[in-house]
Amino acid sequence: MSKRRTSPGFTLIELLIVVVVIGILTAIAIPSYLDQVRKGRRADAMDALERIQMAEAAWRANHPSYTTDLTGDLALATTSVGGYYNSINIISAATTTFAATADATGPQAGDTDCLKFAISHNGPIVRIDDPLYDASYAGEECWRR
Repeated sequence: MSKRRTSPGFTLIELLIVVVVIGILTAIAIPSYLDQVRKGRRADAMDALERIQMAEAAWRANHPSYTTDLTGDLALATTSVGGYYNSINIISAATTTFAATADATGPQAGDTDCLKFAISHNGPIVRIDDPLYDASYAGEECWRR
């Protein structure tokens, strides 16, 4: 009696099953990962706007009104530190209030729910009853950390 030897290895079917499983996991994992990365990058906008809020408070302590001159009076940049938000502007300033916004750019522009952050002297502009509110601004869920 002779014993038949089989060579160790994988069959083509087994390899195809592994490739399909990896493909399914990748299709689920990559979008979820990218979503988490975008959520993490939102802190870049929050940081830039909170810097404006602090600088405006310091400016207002020594002047009769808030300023709209971001780069001159406040000496701040129009792009966030991480570069994920640009067009950082003070859109209005008066004696008792100011508003500033930051727009997503580059890879962060894929964060469609939170493209534009806004802040005022009272904090994030997220409520409909806020007189400075605009529907294009990121909602309260975007400001959660």
